[in-house]
Amino acid sequence: MITEPKVYIVIPPSPWLIDDRSCYLLGSLWITAYIEQLTYDVSVIDLASLTEDQWNIPFDGHIYGITCLIPHDKTVRKITKIIRQNNPEALIVLGGPHATTLPEYLLKTTDADICIKGEGELTIADIIKYKIAFQDNQSIPYEQIAGIYYKEDGLVKFTKPRELIKDLDTLPLPAFHKIDMDSYSANVDHKRLNIKGKNAMFSRGCPYQCSFCTSPFIWQNKLRFHSLDYAREMIETLLYKYKAQGLYFVDDNITTPYKRCLDFAALMKPYNIPWRAFARTNDMDRKRLEAMRDAGCCELDIGVESFNDNILKINNKNVTGQQQIDAILLCKEIGITPKSCLIVGLPGETDESIEDTLKGIEKTDCTYSVGTFIPLPQSDIAANPERYNYEIDKDIGYNMYMSTKCDDGKGVVIQKNDKEKVRGWLDKIMNAIDDDSLVYKQALRKKEIER
Repeated sequence: MITEPKVYIVIPPSPWLIDDRSCYLLGSLWITAYIEQLTYDVSVIDLASLTEDQWNIPFDGHIYGITCLIPHDKTVRKITKIIRQNNPEALIVLGGPHATTLPEYLLKTTDADICIKGEGELTIADIIKYKIAFQDNQSIPYEQIAGIYYKEDGLVKFTKPRELIKDLDTLPLPAFHKIDMDSYSANVDHKRLNIKGKNAMFSRGCPYQCSFCTSPFIWQNKLRFHSLDYAREMIETLLYKYKAQGLYFVDDNITTPYKRCLDFAALMKPYNIPWRAFARTNDMDRKRLEAMRDAGCCELDIGVESFNDNILKINNKNVTGQQQIDAILLCKEIGITPKSCLIVGLPGETDESIEDTLKGIEKTDCTYSVGTFIPLPQSDIAANPERYNYEIDKDIGYNMYMSTKCDDGKGVVIQKNDKEKVRGWLDKIMNAIDDDSLVYKQALRKKEIER
């Protein structure tokens, strides 16, 4: 009889990254902290950076919760198979973006019992409660648990959606104490690669609707925030308990909305530490950038995608190529290093649009991250490819859905036709950028330094 279930939260390795000990998965740590707050026995199995022969997965658990991003596809199949073979009675639960966007597919291709759709904290708590009450997996009334897909009688079924958490401050801080925090070091400043940073996040969602992004689907086009007091507590925990030398904020967009950005900058200023974050060019005005610089912001990851007006319009960026150039140059003038993220092969891409992007690169001359376009499941392009005149190659597995490969920076091409044309465009862009300005080259140097 299970009265005190043993729960394991599994963080899979991410071998497509140059270093998957750069940023820990905050979602997994929030789930763990919430379970721990309910006084259940929970541990984290952190497989980041480990090869399969190094996996040490305990098989005494009652519930296994596995976080999965889309490129984890093949790895998650392996992990669930290993658990099922060694612990047939375990309840295996998948969560994260992959489980949210492709739950039916995952339940048909893995040994998982449940996929959580959307936020997982409240849902995993209900799953544990029902596991205690009904013991046997087959006896659990899954239809009473909101926000899940599950298997029953060989079919995949789903329940009513779960509402988003109204007050994010009701969540405890992520369970940093459950992983080896010393083994993680986020890249805060590409000019100072020896800084050992930690990542944090104080919002969920994004108000924009870019055609290639899954955020509108996952977060229902809603943007919610932790309070500044909650942010302060997490920041001080990372700085004083875990000795972070800098911070990397992985919120979708640190510059939105206007007042929140200025208030957050005021919060950060007394700490006098370097920090990095994500931003959009149409939210990068002088007042915000100067406030962020004065508060320690040294680098911004900017979703540029392209410098061509037509590409930006087709893909719902709501900004022009010149606005992108102006924002990047303003960023440089003010003293914040801009890291422009470019996507090659978006719907509408042509030789002419690539030429506009090459001109934008020449004018802005900054650090770049470059990848080929990937039609992420449940993005508007993936859901409605005919609207964008884009044909997806269905023969390419989801484990290949990554923007860059760490060996040469070349991305996989998911577009069914014109693969060589897309690769040719990518070569043009890569050849126009100095090696010292490529993010993956800088990340390799940081990894070498830390050895």
